[in-house]
Order: sequence, then structure tokens, then C-alpha cells
Amino acid sequence: MYIADMNIRNLILLAVVTVGVTVDVSAQWIKGAGIPDSMSIIRSVVRGENGVLVANSWGDGVFMSTDDGVSWTSHVAGLPRVGGQYVTVNTAAVHNGNVYIGTVLRGIWRYDTSVGEWKHLRGFDSTTIHSMVVHNDVVYAGCFRSGIVRIVQTDKVESEYVPAFGDGLTVIQLVSAHGKLFVGTNRDGWNIYDPDANVLSDDNRGFLTERPFGVWPRAFAADGSSLTAVLGDNLMGGGVYARSSDTDEWQRYEDGFPLVFQTIFGAAAVGTTYFVSTGYFGGQGVYVRTRGQQQWSPWNEGLPNLDIEGVVAWRRQSDTVRVVVASRQIGLWYRDTIVPTTSVYEPIVRPERKVPTFTVHRNDVPIIIAREGLCYLYDLAGRRFAPDAVGTGVFLGGCSSHPRTVLLIVQ
Repeated sequence: MYIADMNIRNLILLAVVTVGVTVDVSAQWIKGAGIPDSMSIIRSVVRGENGVLVANSWGDGVFMSTDDGVSWTSHVAGLPRVGGQYVTVNTAAVHNGNVYIGTVLRGIWRYDTSVGEWKHLRGFDSTTIHSMVVHNDVVYAGCFRSGIVRIVQTDKVESEYVPAFGDGLTVIQLVSAHGKLFVGTNRDGWNIYDPDANVLSDDNRGFLTERPFGVWPRAFAADGSSLTAVLGDNLMGGGVYARSSDTDEWQRYEDGFPLVFQTIFGAAAVGTTYFVSTGYFGGQGVYVRTRGQQQWSPWNEGLPNLDIEGVVAWRRQSDTVRVVVASRQIGLWYRDTIVPTTSVYEPIVRPERKVPTFTVHRNDVPIIIAREGLCYLYDLAGRRFAPDAVGTGVFLGGCSSHPRTVLLIVQ
């Protein structure tokens, strides 16, 4: 239907932009109880099907919460010690009442509630597990150089995990969204795994593709109609991307991020609102954006430290959403906000391309840049000196006129 009257059109546009915008319930972040002040690094936090929250640490074991992050209890019995500390726990998954954790060089463990301690699963004893997810009633794990493994139930007390796909492949992230199992690898970006056909298909159309050092997918979030992916680890290929669920091409979605991209660690989505956490390479806390808003905004009131690694969000009741974040130095924090259930799903479209002209210096020789695409110019603190970019990136090196900058031309 076409609307001729401009006043009516503007009114409808205003409604689309404002419906679904978050309204804070908590004025600031609140620290969860039960985490010792000496806690150094909480690597991630996940929420299980029964509402239990599982937080994984570097050297201090596992913490769980059954009251939406208000209080936490330590669970370390049965975990091995490495160098005087408990084994590093990277990730967790909850399935059928069982809590599974993935560790560094010690494989997968299951929490045995009957005795209150962790039990090691049979499989690759020295495997490092990067990510775990429940997909179609199966628990999958992404491993360092062991591809994807799946946990199978046996007739014995112990479960075990067996190879599923890609022996030799390093899998950084596993995410179940829109009925698909998305797989992030250390060299090929995002892919989709079909367990029935046992094949991995590329899902990177629209991402920056020229990545001299590779890009490790950091995080992935899905709402009712779209996806948001985060890439990191170097300036050349990082960023935040989004796409509608009925398309196959990712679009840049990072307006408002004053960051270098290797700082991005986690992402979560509720309705049409996304939450992204930024970590220890100059972390800037939590950023939030609702579809229809022009850019991301910082959301850090009350946080004494902005090195945030994990983030999880879910709808508690009606429009109220609880967000819990895991920090590198200050424990676990929670905050409530409003995300209306009647969210409007705006299409995600590619920004208009422009032809800019810049003058920069390389080896004291001025270079005039005038081509389709845009230019990135960063200092090492992540400040951007040029407009946003669209397309494929090429690293050109340092600029002598700005000794601590790097230049990225985007074709």
C-alpha cells in the first residue's frame, strides 16, 4: 500500500522508530552476591533451559545462580587444578537438567547433582573446548583442532562425546538460531553445519574478506527476524554485522562503536534489541542498540570497570528483560530494562556507497585517495579519523603523519 500524504508517512515512520526502544528499569548495574573480591576473570555466562545461570572463570572454577543473577554459588568439587588454580573453564551448556562445561586442555565435564561434584566425560582428555550449544536436543562442542563433537548418552552413568565434523578444524563459536547451527571457525568466519548431511557450508557473504591474520568470530545473536554477528582479532576484518533472516548477505551494523574490533567479546538479543560486551583490549563496557535506532549506545552506569567479556539476556516477564554480564575484574553484574514484546522488525539494508577523497602520508609522500568505498584511519586507542566503511578491506600500513595510526582502505 502506498501512502501519498507526507504527514501520515512521517507519523508512521516515527512509530516504527520508537516502538521497541529500551527503557531502563534499573538505573544502573548491580553486582551479584557471592563472587569473591579476589575474582580475576569471568570468561562467559550462559543461561540454561531451566533458568540456571552458569558463569565460567579463569582459575576460580564455576559459579551458578538460580535467582536470575542476584546471587551466585561456587561449584568446584571434582575440578582438577592446574598450576595451583582450578582448570580454566571457557564455556557451558545446560540440557535436560545436566550442566556441562568446556575447559582448556581438560575436555568436557558434567555436574553430578547426586554427589555435588564434576565428572569428566570420556573422549579427548586433553582437548580445549571453546564453545558449547544445545541444538535440536543434542549438545555440541567446538574444539581446538578437533572440530565439532557431540555429547551422547550411554547406558552408564557417564556420558561421552564423539567426533561429529571437521577433525583438525578449530571451532571458536557454536550458536543455534533460526533452526540452524552456526559455526565460527578460526580461519573461515561463520558457517552453517547440517548434522544430518554432516556438511559445513559457508555463510560469509558480505563480510570483509581480505583478512591477513584471519578473523575469529567472537559472538552471534538472533532475534525474531534477524541475526547479528561479531568478528574480531584484528582491524582488517573485524566489526559488527547484521542481516535479516530471509537474506544471505551480511551488512555492516556498527555505527556508534568507537572501538577497535578485537575488544568485542559477547552478544545477546531479546526482541529487536541487541546487547554487545567489550573486553580486555581497552574494553568499553556494554553497548545496546534497538532496531530502528541510528547507532549503538554505551550502557555502563554503575560499572566500576569496563572490561566485560560475557553477556546474556532474557525476558523475565512481559516487557521486562534481565541482562547479566561477566567481567574480567569485577565479578558478575545484572540490570533490568524494558524491551516491548510488540517490537517492529525493520529490514536491514546496505548503507549508501560514497566516493570520498582523502590525503594521507606514507613515507612522507602524500597519497590522494579517491575511489569507490570509504577509508578507515585509526589510532591504537581505537579512535576513528574517517567515515564508516563498506565493502572489502585492504591494510596499507602506518602513516608517518600520524605515527600511531593504521590505515585501512575499503574498496
